[in-house]
Amino acid sequence: MTPRTIQLSLVLLLCFSVHIFGESPEIEYGQKSELRGVTSVFIDAGLELSFRDNAVALLKQELPKLKVTEHAGEAEVLLTVRLEGTDRGHGSATVVVSRAGSKPNTVRILAKYTDSKSSIWTKKLSSVLIGRFIRDYREANR
Repeated sequence: MTPRTIQLSLVLLLCFSVHIFGESPEIEYGQKSELRGVTSVFIDAGLELSFRDNAVALLKQELPKLKVTEHAGEAEVLLTVRLEGTDRGHGSATVVVSRAGSKPNTVRILAKYTDSKSSIWTKKLSSVLIGRFIRDYREANR
């Protein structure tokens, strides 16, 4: 493991400790342009497996050179999903794009995408939100 991978793993552990112990990591704010040169992402969708599966399929189709990892510690960027309702039906979702910060125990937030849907006839939330990430990734890597 590289030092950056270890740092990201520690940051992710800290993020999970927020839910358990109420501790929160220090937050830094970055820019979408920091997606330049990123080669791997991890999608943390919790138990929302259909959201994750659709997101992975979209990323593989649209950004085949971007690796979607199975372990958070292997990724340069983390996409954290919070879904209320369902991906296909009524609901709302938020995707936060983050990476390890400049210091240990920090998280750097690069972007946040939010959307809601009130009809089964509109696109899946995962398609809309991951589509926004794809747009920003392409913009950063022109």
